[in-house]
Amino acid sequence: MERNNEEGLRDALAQALGVYGMLRSDNQRRMLLSDLSSEIALNEGPTACLLVVLVLHSSKTNASGKAEYAAFIRNKDLSVCPVFLLSLYLFARFYCGPSPSGFPNLATRANWYDLPLLSDGKNRLKEVSYDTQRRAINEALKAANVHTYQKTHVNRRLGARLAEQGGASPDEIARAGHWAHSVLEIHYLTHIPRKTLRALAGFPVEGKGFFLPRAVTPSPTLLRKIFPDVDKWTALLNSPIHQQQELTGRMFLQTIASLREVFLQDIPHWRKLFPSLYIFNHPLFADEEYKRFEGEALTRTISNEQRYDDRIAQALPILHELLQTQTRAHQQSFQDILSNVLQLNQSQIQNQEQIKAVSDGITLIQTALSRPVIIPGPLQSLLSDMTRDLSNMDVQQSSSSSSSLSAPMYSVPLSSTTLPSSSNSFDPSSFIQLEPFTMSRSVCTVQELWQEYTIGLNGRPSVQSQYENGAHGLKDASETEKRFYRRRMGVIKAVKELMKSREITGSEAAKFLDVHRQGLKNPSLDALQNWLSKASAIDILSV
Repeated sequence: MERNNEEGLRDALAQALGVYGMLRSDNQRRMLLSDLSSEIALNEGPTACLLVVLVLHSSKTNASGKAEYAAFIRNKDLSVCPVFLLSLYLFARFYCGPSPSGFPNLATRANWYDLPLLSDGKNRLKEVSYDTQRRAINEALKAANVHTYQKTHVNRRLGARLAEQGGASPDEIARAGHWAHSVLEIHYLTHIPRKTLRALAGFPVEGKGFFLPRAVTPSPTLLRKIFPDVDKWTALLNSPIHQQQELTGRMFLQTIASLREVFLQDIPHWRKLFPSLYIFNHPLFADEEYKRFEGEALTRTISNEQRYDDRIAQALPILHELLQTQTRAHQQSFQDILSNVLQLNQSQIQNQEQIKAVSDGITLIQTALSRPVIIPGPLQSLLSDMTRDLSNMDVQQSSSSSSSLSAPMYSVPLSSTTLPSSSNSFDPSSFIQLEPFTMSRSVCTVQELWQEYTIGLNGRPSVQSQYENGAHGLKDASETEKRFYRRRMGVIKAVKELMKSREITGSEAAKFLDVHRQGLKNPSLDALQNWLSKASAIDILSV
């Protein structure tokens, strides 16, 4: 500000862009007026939060030339507010000083699309040079008694540290400074990391705390005296001839119109800090309407600060009582939930014990049936004698039933019989052989596969109980079955990942994968498995 000219305001804006936009020096120099846009960030606090967005062109960290964005909001500290410095520099450049440039001619794109934001002092059609920028930063560092080898990069580093001190996370800072280059951050997340912007502006990173006591609303007539050309060009670009062609121009005019209010709300306080600044020679500051507003703005800023503090003091007892009531209600709800959970847990333990007992019994039966029956030699001899005697008795009864009824019965000693081979004798090698468990080859959808895996199909046990929770697992399975199981587990794994990431049931996750499978060129489970084996985690979670 000591230089008291347009170049000084330009360099102040450049430093603010480096700190609060975390921009490299080449990004600052290449910035164009047509790169400016803005919007109102919703739900940020009591004061309307203007968000200024800048489009970044290719640079050292953006060799591909894809569109990147930087953004900043109004700062709690007026003296370093990047939004006000932007409005101040543009007002001074367009309307103040010995040779103001005037408002850009928006009649055609060629007239203004390539106009630099930070222009050279002698030729406003050219961007400021690196040497000029470096000298300005070096002089500022000397005035602050700061010694560093980094000159043009120091503001970007300072911005990252300020954001960290304000409570922003490293990931948020990396996104704001364009140090993050993952697919998720580039293609899926927003380009505006709000927590970093809040931290840099001096507000709580959690949000809802954006309040500026100096945000006093000016009258519409006074607003139109700031950047007066906005209304003329807005009417022209909204005409049917230009309406579908000049989106960039309308975004630029919307931004300048938003800066009107910022300029009027902050300039009275800036005038107290720098009363001899050359822009105060502009006729606006001799206007009676502006003078009345300036006095009102200074007075109401003080009262707004006091009223805000008073409202906090009045709200604290009410808030304390409300929090206590909610805490008691939450504690009671927690106790009820905990009691229900304990009951469910006890029931689950009992069910698990019953299931384990049944499972152990089934395992014992399967083990017994899988072993051959071995009969000792003496028992085999006894069984053969009994078989022979029974055969002889059948023959005698068939030849003479009457004599057998009247004849006395004699006991036949078993030891006197021999052991002939008989077709009716017990074969030790005859026992029931159970078929090994195999997965169904007729399953053709993910939903059927999930049902087979969790509860089983057609009365058969589940794959999970046989191969993951069973006593032998895949040990007794054939190599073909093992390979088939492992391939199908790739699909099961994808179902579980979708369940976890989207907090849905397995059946719902299987249905999502079936929809994706049907869109494949070959809608089979094998084709889906091949796709899953090559897809990234983001692709799988996006089905």
